Amino acid sequence: LPSSLKDFPSNSFWSCENLKEVSFSGDNPYYQINNGLILTSDGKTLVFAANTLEGHCQIPDGTVEIHPFVFNDCRHLTSVSFPESLTKIGAYSFYGTGLDSVTLPNHLKYIGADAFSDGQINLKYNDYLLSGDTGPEKRVPPGTIKIGKEIEMIGEDAFGGFIIKEYSVDSHNLSYSSDKGILYNKDKSVLIACPSVLHDTLTLPEGLVNMDDDAFGQVGLLDKYCQNDRPLTKLVFPESLKYISLNNIPSTLNTIVTGKKHQDLGQYRGLLPNKD
Repeated sequence: LPSSLKDFPSNSFWSCENLKEVSFSGDNPYYQINNGLILTSDGKTLVFAANTLEGHCQIPDGTVEIHPFVFNDCRHLTSVSFPESLTKIGAYSFYGTGLDSVTLPNHLKYIGADAFSDGQINLKYNDYLLSGDTGPEKRVPPGTIKIGKEIEMIGEDAFGGFIIKEYSVDSHNLSYSSDKGILYNKDKSVLIACPSVLHDTLTLPEGLVNMDDDAFGQVGLLDKYCQNDRPLTKLVFPESLKYISLNNIPSTLNTIVTGKKHQDLGQYRGLLPNKD
């Protein structure tokens, strides 16, 4: 690439599956190359990695941000180490990788949408181990995602495909909270994400006003991998809820109980909501 290049979008060579290396024709004042990774000249922002990256990747010390799509579809990337300086992981950064383990840094503040989705991953956050989808031939126990006190933003489906037993949020976190393993915003007025494994009946708390469209996106999808013999069959919505999303409601559900004001819910998958 020319040494004068100033703008380098992270997905510039997204579809170049056989690309092994990118270099500049001379000294570039805007970017530097560190072990095949391209970062901004100050070393704070990681903007590119080739799809053919294999084995372990050490993110350089001093890196503050990983741009979206940087490691997208690096199927042969099996492990990565993050520096404690890292505060932001962009959307789809590690989507579709071959990672089997990753330890997130303590000062991380932002995790973008689908950042670690669609991969082979065991997420270890400090003392917690989250086992990923490894196929029916190897059943794995569900684990916990620990949300540290400095996390400010978690994008939609950031941990898609993981077998999640529960979300656990540090009580000092100013943006998120958890209750019975479910992830909410701080005041529990918005349901953000349910864990993969839920049993029997789920009764959502009064005071809940809204819910993300994909809040139930992972529920039940991985039951066969973790031997959930008591899948979710009944869902009870509180009267306080103003918006009900039935996207990705698990197929094991046979009863939906709603408040009396939810007259427009209608029928879903042949289930007639009980408005008692």
